[in-house]
Amino acid sequence: MLGQISLDAGSFFAPTQMDVNGAVYGVRARGRGTIGIVHGLNNTSSSVTPGPCGADTGVGWCDTPHDIAKNAFGWDFSAKGKGVIIGIIDTGIDLNHPEFAGRVLPGHCIKSSVNACANRDNRLGGDLAVFPGAADSTHGTHVTGIAAGTHTGLAPKADILPVKVCGSNVDSCIGIDQGMIWAANHGANIVSVSIGGPILDASDTAAFRKVASAGALMVVAAGNSGTKYPAGGFLSGAALADGVRGSMIVVGATQAGGKNGHGEAVSFTQVPGNRCEIHGGHSYCLKNYFVTAPGSDIWSTVGNGKNPAAMYGYLSGTSMATPYVSGVAALVKGQSPQLTAQQVAAIIFDTSDDIGAKGPDAIYGMGAVDVTRALSPVGETKVATRGGNPLNTSGPSGLQKTFVTGPLAVAVRNSSLLKHAYVVDSFGRTFQTDLTVAAQQHDYRNDYLFNNLMGAQFSTYSPFAFAGAGPFGNFVASGYAVGETTPRLLSGEHFDSGRTRYNVQDLSITTPLTDGVDLNIGYNMNISGRFNDYDAASSPAYDGLFMSASAVNSPYLSLTDGGAFLGTTVALGDNLHLRLGESSLTPVRNDFIVPTYSLLSQIEGNPLYYDQRAAMASMAGLSWDFAKWGGLGLTASQTSEQDGILGGLNSGSLNIANSANTSAVGLSARVGFGDGWVTTASYNEGITQLDLRSTGLATSADTLHSRAYGVAIAKHGLFDTDDSLGLAVTRPLQVYSGNLGLTAADALNPDTGDLLMGHERISLASSTPETDLELGYVTTFMDGALALQANAAYQMNFQGQPGTNAMTVLSRAKINF
Repeated sequence: MLGQISLDAGSFFAPTQMDVNGAVYGVRARGRGTIGIVHGLNNTSSSVTPGPCGADTGVGWCDTPHDIAKNAFGWDFSAKGKGVIIGIIDTGIDLNHPEFAGRVLPGHCIKSSVNACANRDNRLGGDLAVFPGAADSTHGTHVTGIAAGTHTGLAPKADILPVKVCGSNVDSCIGIDQGMIWAANHGANIVSVSIGGPILDASDTAAFRKVASAGALMVVAAGNSGTKYPAGGFLSGAALADGVRGSMIVVGATQAGGKNGHGEAVSFTQVPGNRCEIHGGHSYCLKNYFVTAPGSDIWSTVGNGKNPAAMYGYLSGTSMATPYVSGVAALVKGQSPQLTAQQVAAIIFDTSDDIGAKGPDAIYGMGAVDVTRALSPVGETKVATRGGNPLNTSGPSGLQKTFVTGPLAVAVRNSSLLKHAYVVDSFGRTFQTDLTVAAQQHDYRNDYLFNNLMGAQFSTYSPFAFAGAGPFGNFVASGYAVGETTPRLLSGEHFDSGRTRYNVQDLSITTPLTDGVDLNIGYNMNISGRFNDYDAASSPAYDGLFMSASAVNSPYLSLTDGGAFLGTTVALGDNLHLRLGESSLTPVRNDFIVPTYSLLSQIEGNPLYYDQRAAMASMAGLSWDFAKWGGLGLTASQTSEQDGILGGLNSGSLNIANSANTSAVGLSARVGFGDGWVTTASYNEGITQLDLRSTGLATSADTLHSRAYGVAIAKHGLFDTDDSLGLAVTRPLQVYSGNLGLTAADALNPDTGDLLMGHERISLASSTPETDLELGYVTTFMDGALALQANAAYQMNFQGQPGTNAMTVLSRAKINF
């Protein structure tokens, strides 16, 4: 080993002291590198929670790594690093510190001109120095408290393997290579080295390869020479070498606070810069193996010699950021002992928060280490549906995209199996999760509040209609020109002003083919009121009175609402018409457009996923005008849905079926009773067969029976000749019979770690079907130029959830010109 190496800690100053009830507390000065100390209140100070909190810290919480992680990242402190050994290559540690009690393994001392290994404690990796002392005194004790202190650290149950390579009171270290190899050969899973300097040669890189080959993860400090120098000192300079690459994490320092715990890089930290190397014909860049962690004014353990009373102090440097990452690595390894060093490093890289320039950058590298994300599923996560070792487990993927509405949501919400299901991430780690939360409380296809109140705020509808001569006769076209404005502040996108997109909705074209036969074409068309003459929506008597009333508007035909339509109308007689048609709904997605309501949907908590459904329907209908005062409509349809069941969306791990195939019939009648009274009644029934996915959660499915029915009443001329009042009582489309068989892992063998399967049979039917009440009133003035509209809707047992009710009230003023 050549040269002498400096420790990567900031300078410090002795604290001002005052006596409070016999205890000596450090008074924290402001500015980088200042420290304070606190003695334990008694000789059994392991029960003392260290560190001042509140205003004295300047950041609103205790500056221990434990509390930074808890407050900044929401970490619940449940993972503790048990079974993991952290090798601390440093000045040695205070073996008597109560923060480490019962977890310090017999360590080692590398004897050199700066490290005499003079006493038994030294030879075990201990340091008898008392803080404060000479420069970098008890440095090893401070970094150990960050990584594994009981109250201060991130891995409070990890074992500590101290290796003393630095003098206790001398800012010099010799034998770091030997110390790292010794730690790796004696069981260290994580080798934490808060040491840096300018010297690196081939023998050093060879030593690091030995550490990597022993299966240990190296976590090393970037250095304290400032951001103008790219990291490339003694340890970090080897991070890109063959045999080391991927087994070494280089760590820079940030402030402890900041938004979401993401402090800015401190002035003293070294950075990855744009340094890259060519190995084996491939270019590797240091920023891909570099992360940041809190390293400024960190409160942790300091040495007290042979005195068992606990002492604590502040210190700054990449030395402090490094054991923070070592502690996170120990938590990840302790949670999943089967992980290799390179897998642990990859998880930390993959889950770091991107806080600098987009992607790996020259200052923050991969970003700020996020303990909560590192301990959560990473990559393509699967719900386990087959037992055995997690690495060999199959199941549906896409847990992060799992979202369920409609009939399947009823079953998911009521499942006890899915409430404790195990999932497996791309690293083979198992997690128990509650999949029932994927059953959304809101279905945005039928959510009155969202569609009618939120959407209307930013959309304009301009109706149009025109006629012309076509190849087979005169044609008629009608629809709406829709302008959808995204306010700049609500969009989540980066532009200086609001943006408006234009589209055409409900475009309908009718042209004769021959006498008594018409061709019907639709685009972005809602089927309600267009295919069945006896839908409530097809009669002007109900205009503006209802916000949905879906059960009296051919709900099975509406499964393809928003799609393209091609059909024909055949006059079988003066009062009898046959309609045949095909309707296709294709998902419309654009990876480069943020949804219009992106910020609003974040507030709501549910992304807009409904456009992922695809459906194809064949439909037929008869309309019979049996009298001037009434008529009947009969419909039949066959619909095949993908990524959904009966209009609800299924995505991710809970997309259980390749397709849902529904056959349905409906009967509707409208009767006028005179004096402005009109009534429409409707009943619709369907059966659905599910083509289940072979690797899905559902292993069996009954035929699903569903229905929708209701009645709508309108009175025209209630108070004068130009007003209308309407009332609708409906039960929207929902399953009333049909079960699913589910299989998922819901237990873990504590001895082998193998997943154990659970099975459940659950109904998609709700015991409390949703009932909707709607009331509307419309009045016009100035020969229809001004219209006032008021609507109210009350949904009881919303989406079949007992006791969950929703109410929406809407008022509008319309001006026609």
